[in-house]
Amino acid sequence: MNVAHRAVRFAVLIFLRTVWRVKALTGVNLSGLGFALRRIRSDFEFIVGGRRFWFDHRIAAAYGLLPAGQWNEPETHVFLNRLFSASGQWAFIDVGASVGEMALDFAGHPSVSTVVAFEPDVAAVEAIRHAASLNGFGQLRVVEAAVSDRCGSTRFAHDAHSPTAGHVGAEADRAAESDCVRCVTLDSDLGGIVGPAVLLIDVEGHEVHVLRGATEFIGRVRPVIVFEFNDTSRRYFNLNDVRRVLGKDWHIYRLRMNGDGRLDEDFSQTWNCVAVPDGPMSEAIQPLIYRSDCV
Repeated sequence: MNVAHRAVRFAVLIFLRTVWRVKALTGVNLSGLGFALRRIRSDFEFIVGGRRFWFDHRIAAAYGLLPAGQWNEPETHVFLNRLFSASGQWAFIDVGASVGEMALDFAGHPSVSTVVAFEPDVAAVEAIRHAASLNGFGQLRVVEAAVSDRCGSTRFAHDAHSPTAGHVGAEADRAAESDCVRCVTLDSDLGGIVGPAVLLIDVEGHEVHVLRGATEFIGRVRPVIVFEFNDTSRRYFNLNDVRRVLGKDWHIYRLRMNGDGRLDEDFSQTWNCVAVPDGPMSEAIQPLIYRSDCV
């Protein structure tokens, strides 16, 4: 790396840390994160939470705060770390894995024995595989494919300015920039997975289609399901759509966004929601539910 590239990377990392500090202190998200990341023109290794990651400059904007040593969704990491630490050996399924923030973190958890990450973006897949090798995570399998309710091929729309917003579906067919990628269902790929398990889905509004293609897996394994439900998601589905796929013996919570890693039922402002089946999993998450009458 030449001196100019090194100086740019140093300046960008300072900006990322400033963005994180401002958000931590005020809750305000400063703009310009993606623009700053795209100034980096070289690849490099970095560490977050004790995990080694690989920065691929082709998809620089997908990394968010990670190169500054901070998780982009700290509340999700806190919640899942607590859940995985409860008991047993878990399987973790990450649909829409992007650069591997979740897959790489939990591949290193002592209570997680199997990790399967699905991601259609070639550069992101290469970054995860490289990082898995750096960490020695042989239990992490990366599937280069989109996930939906049918197998075959589909259009995957991508945006160089916002790689994490890549998506499949009707809008992808009309997108200016899209690729034809392999498409699978979870039922077609996860036949060997047994519970307990966590299924994490972050696919920019295509979450219900993923669930429809996973009915056998969901019925057999009864996983805890973490799914994105933000302003983008609400354009494509609502929580009743999720309930219709899962059935009546599931309960949906909001994952609180204040970083405490707990659940509640206030859906006025959401980022991720968590669907929990009745039975042992429902009992396991009870200590993680926020109750306003508790001190």
